[in-house]
Amino acid sequence: MPQWDSFSCNLRLKALLDRQDFEAATKFYDSMPCRDEISLNTMIAAYTRIADAKAAKNIFECSPARDSSTWNAMLHALTASKQSIAAGELLEKMPQRSIESWTVLLHLYEQTGDFRGSKSIYENLPYTDVIASTAMIRVAARTGNLDHAKELFDQISSRDHILWTVLLAAFTYSRHLEKVKFLFTRMPCWNMVAWTGVMVAHASVGELSTARMVFDDIPEVDMPAWNALIAAYALKGHLSQVVELSNCASLEGMIADEATFSSILSCFRVCGSVEEGRWWFLVMVSDHRLRAGMEHYLCMIDILGRAGELAKAEELIQSMPFQPDAVAWKILANACKIHREIERGKQSGEAALALDPDQVSPYVILANNYREKGGMCD
Repeated sequence: MPQWDSFSCNLRLKALLDRQDFEAATKFYDSMPCRDEISLNTMIAAYTRIADAKAAKNIFECSPARDSSTWNAMLHALTASKQSIAAGELLEKMPQRSIESWTVLLHLYEQTGDFRGSKSIYENLPYTDVIASTAMIRVAARTGNLDHAKELFDQISSRDHILWTVLLAAFTYSRHLEKVKFLFTRMPCWNMVAWTGVMVAHASVGELSTARMVFDDIPEVDMPAWNALIAAYALKGHLSQVVELSNCASLEGMIADEATFSSILSCFRVCGSVEEGRWWFLVMVSDHRLRAGMEHYLCMIDILGRAGELAKAEELIQSMPFQPDAVAWKILANACKIHREIERGKQSGEAALALDPDQVSPYVILANNYREKGGMCD
């Protein structure tokens, strides 16, 4: 190209970031002859998606071209990394605070479960819109303040379907089946989230047959609805139904995703054989081309551990494509306690403590292992 203008540069930058080639994108950004707010916002948004607030902040602080959207983009980056203090400080420095800025901070408090902080922000907003109100209702609901959530909901005259489903989901999460059913009948229209919420509400109180009836009444079922039903049966340990439902979803043309296999593998943690669990894990990776996440690996570690294949469980922990966390080592330590393999259990408990020294459970596991060995634990 004979001449690069800002438009063509930004297109090239976006193409590199869409390929997740951050190294090439950063080099290109640094060499761009004409960077503008769009370039800056594109880079910050890219680092936000991978929760790299440090890289986003470096770009933000080195660029003089900042408009209100740039400040909000940086605020998004900090909230994505759950840096509430830094986000609050940035908000104080912003030359102009829009309703979007305040709502972004509300979403952060939602993630951290800070109801008081959210309530303080919401009550001091210069004005509220349905987005801010929805965020506040979600915070209240997820922190158990259902009365406050319902009170806010009742104060809003123009309620969209998102607002209805947020409140319905709140009562579903809290297992208020009667309130879920009442809200569902009052809704002006039913979307997939509403149908799935009613189904999950029945399943959460043990009414699996009714949940299945609700599922069968859904006009057009999507994969998240299948996953919700599969998860409900998996939670109760109904392995045969879990496998049957996953096969039915496949026959209906649905494509299983990571959540599907999380439910299937979680069921094998309490029932089923190691061979079957391993087969489903390989089906996920080889046949469906899905990347196994930490949850899938934790399921397999637990399956192997419960079956007494402790060496294989430890080998899997060591060979995971990411750093094992304290939970992985605690699962192995518990399995070692069950199968009375004291030395490996001691090492696993110590590894869990090194990664998460504030947790009590590894101390308990270690103490029990020492006690069974006849030693002492400080």
